Amino acid sequence: MAWRRTLLALTVVTLLTARLGLAADAAWWGSLIVAATALLWLAASLLTQRRIAHLSRAAPPETLRPLLPALIAMLVALSAVLGLALALG
Repeated sequence: MAWRRTLLALTVVTLLTARLGLAADAAWWGSLIVAATALLWLAASLLTQRRIAHLSRAAPPETLRPLLPALIAMLVALSAVLGLALALG
């Protein structure tokens, strides 16, 4: 359940970031922000679903550890895109 909430929170951040990128006064960088945000959300969604599948099979915790750095990197990248959108907007 926690991973579903994590994905829901990432979805909210993605939508807010995309809204900033689609603002009426956004220039060419708005399209880049929306594209980067969409790609990061898709990657985070796939990693989250993989994590949920691993947890439902009751795999040992050692096999789940490689996913954590990828999810943290996705969160940092999405935060950087949001910060860029806020700085440019």
